[in-house]
Amino acid sequence: MRALQDPFRSKIAQEISSEIEKAFQLKISPETCLMDLAMVPNLEMGHLAFPCFKLSKELKKSPKDISTDLQAQWQSSEFFSEVR
Repeated sequence: MRALQDPFRSKIAQEISSEIEKAFQLKISPETCLMDLAMVPNLEMGHLAFPCFKLSKELKKSPKDISTDLQAQWQSSEFFSEVR
């Protein structure tokens, strides 16, 4: 439950929610994004992961296509230093 109270993770979730709305005109609450954020097993993969499987169902696109679209959107974001 501690992760849900982490202000850094909360800010990331807000940013993800906002960027998803910009990219796909789909409203996902920051709370939902926060619950979906996952730690990665290896820091070479990054610090956090946001799975796109739930978005896939709503957008009727593959998770890979969604992640590619989000990656392009987030590359220009000042909030994320790197998106993979």
